[in-house]
Amino acid sequence: MNELSKDAEKLIRILYKEYLERIKKGSSKREAKMIDGSDYIQRILVNKWEKGDIDDICRELDRNEYIQCEYGDGSVGKLILLDNTIVYMESRFRTGFKKVLETIQ
Repeated sequence: MNELSKDAEKLIRILYKEYLERIKKGSSKREAKMIDGSDYIQRILVNKWEKGDIDDICRELDRNEYIQCEYGDGSVGKLILLDNTIVYMESRFRTGFKKVLETIQ
């Protein structure tokens, strides 16, 4: 996996945490990988970040093949967490959900 900016690293951990939470609540893995775009991310996941910054970070993650984005009006409308990212995060956080939470805070 390519090197990422610190913000992109943080966002990918947040998205992975969202994926794990969705599975825990009963979503299929396929459904859990599909996440609404930058509006949702700002409103629900990281409200301290500006929407434009979230779009830029998502573009970085998309270019580096961590996520696949659908764009509309210059913003990320939806994204999909890619399988290679899940594998990367699983190997990085072998101890699971609690370890992911610790690195986000």
